[in-house]
Amino acid sequence: MQRAAKAVLQLPVEDMLRWGWLAPAASSAIWDSEGAIATYERKVQLVRDAGALGELPIHLHSLALERAWLG
Repeated sequence: MQRAAKAVLQLPVEDMLRWGWLAPAASSAIWDSEGAIATYERKVQLVRDAGALGELPIHLHSLALERAWLG
């Protein structure tokens, strides 16, 4: 699971945009909040760069929740 969590950050842009909603699952499963935050931050940046602003609130909300849980 740790290898999977780290590999997610190396996914190509297309895969991250397609499967990004599932991307932080491995980090969450092993209670790696920093890894999940890094994944969410990358996802937010990719969504912004792609101009998919309709998806942006979903990913910003997920990022905010993860940061809140981290404290």
